[in-house]
Amino acid sequence: MVAIHSDAASRIATKSPVVAIVEDDDIFRQYLSILFKNNNCQVKEASCSRELFDILATQDVDCVVLDYNLDSENGLAVHARIKETMRNVPPIVMLTVERNERTIIKAFRGGISDYVLKDNLKSDELFKAVDNAIERRSQACAHEAELARLKRKSEFDDATGLYSRAAIDDRLAGLVRSKRDGRCAIILIAPDDLDAVRAKFGLVVADRALRAFVSRLKGSLGPYDIGGRYDDTRFISLTDVDVRFKTIELTCRKLAQDLAVDVNLDAMGFRITPLIGAAIYPLNGRDIGVVLAAAESALENARTSGKAYAIAADPRRVDVATAADLVAEAMPVTVRPEAASVGAGADIPVCRSGDRRSTSRHRVFKQGRIVLPNMCSAIDCTVRDISSKGARLRVGGHFIAPERFDLLFPATGERRHVLCRWQHGNEFGVQFVD
Repeated sequence: MVAIHSDAASRIATKSPVVAIVEDDDIFRQYLSILFKNNNCQVKEASCSRELFDILATQDVDCVVLDYNLDSENGLAVHARIKETMRNVPPIVMLTVERNERTIIKAFRGGISDYVLKDNLKSDELFKAVDNAIERRSQACAHEAELARLKRKSEFDDATGLYSRAAIDDRLAGLVRSKRDGRCAIILIAPDDLDAVRAKFGLVVADRALRAFVSRLKGSLGPYDIGGRYDDTRFISLTDVDVRFKTIELTCRKLAQDLAVDVNLDAMGFRITPLIGAAIYPLNGRDIGVVLAAAESALENARTSGKAYAIAADPRRVDVATAADLVAEAMPVTVRPEAASVGAGADIPVCRSGDRRSTSRHRVFKQGRIVLPNMCSAIDCTVRDISSKGARLRVGGHFIAPERFDLLFPATGERRHVLCRWQHGNEFGVQFVD
């Protein structure tokens, strides 16, 4: 048999596509195979859907030529299964003896690229249908690539409404630049059972489950958290406020509880649970890539250990690593005998028995107010010790101090920006950073 000389056949010959032919009639399948091979096509033959799926699982196919009436199954049903199991579905040209308009319309609505009548098959029509299907797919891929490029430049991810990965990378770079003396927590979040849902129920159900998970994630983020998409199946939360092991652990625990989602779709019900891994800049590294790798490692540790979350940091190191210059603020002072008899309300300088500090500290018992970030309210406190670098504060009840806040002295109206360095019960030490 000689090659077919036509415009469509010539275009196909220049592209050298991989064409899968699904036909249960052995003689007709061999005829189609020779027809395509003689026009520079790479042909993969299948007599049933099982053989087709074996082909699709092992290599990329540019077009599938699919018989509508296979021996034991319908071509439209095979196409529906392909769409359920593959993210990038190759174009499909249907071979059919059906002339029923309803069948043809149903095929096009289902996503079939084109159809060719088997009766008195004209090879030029077949090549033209295959060439057009491949060309449309090529144009669609180019369009998707351009959209992906624009999405990378976009601030938000279209599918989730969260910040895009590019925007998250910009935020990380900004946090590193602005907080060289502070800390930033990076929390990676992944739905644990999504692969099992995809394998059991298909891509559509898995995508709906992912959207339900993202909806819960948005509602679980704190007011100072930045949430975004890390990759296809993982999400990221950034925070630079109150970055201590206790608060990061509480955040991870809360996310683990909030993101356990019971999904009910039509007649199907299943549960999605989260996996969480956290790391802290700069305790896990001065390079943001190293910290992200630590968070990924923590996420994998949570997966392998069967736990809901893991944190890639020693809690003792987190709480004291940056507090070395202020730990001494919590140490008791030696009060002079003459000062011991003075009322507690006076501002009395107190000397230490040794020269252990570079700056003098004074026990003052001043009234102060803690002004929280982005809040109009203030919490009363007592300033027990003060130096040129920081102070020791006490509050009346249970209170977890944020990492940064303002300290107001009502008597003088003075307001200082401070950084919380340590906390023990209802007392904590702060560093003046203004």
